[in-house]
Amino acid sequence: MDWLFRFADPTIDWNYAMVTLVVRFIGVFVVMIVMQIALQVAARVIRRVEAQPAAAVDTPAGSPAAGEPITDTGVDAATAAAVGLALQGADDREIAAIALAMELEARPRTPIDPSERTTAWASAGRLQQLARNPR
Repeated sequence: MDWLFRFADPTIDWNYAMVTLVVRFIGVFVVMIVMQIALQVAARVIRRVEAQPAAAVDTPAGSPAAGEPITDTGVDAATAAAVGLALQGADDREIAAIALAMELEARPRTPIDPSERTTAWASAGRLQQLARNPR
């Protein structure tokens, strides 16, 4: 019966405590509703902006039209990637590493044993092991 006297303590203002809890409970939902409305408004603004047609860009003579694939530029992929990275501000080591990786990717690969069907990763791993541990 001792626990009952703890809740019946006259020094606690139970009305204030309950009103505070109810206000906080309702306040959480009010904040969530305001955030949902803000997200809905932002989504409608973004949809309207995306729905507007893009401004027409003048294309110089001899260049492909919009959406038409570029077939032959006379530049290999490694050079194009290196130029693109340099324009983005990558350092020389990153550019060289990516260009080397693209060059190695462009080389034809053959399995160690032509009768064995294997992946390029397995072949590369075996070649590295052979290079480290020559017999």
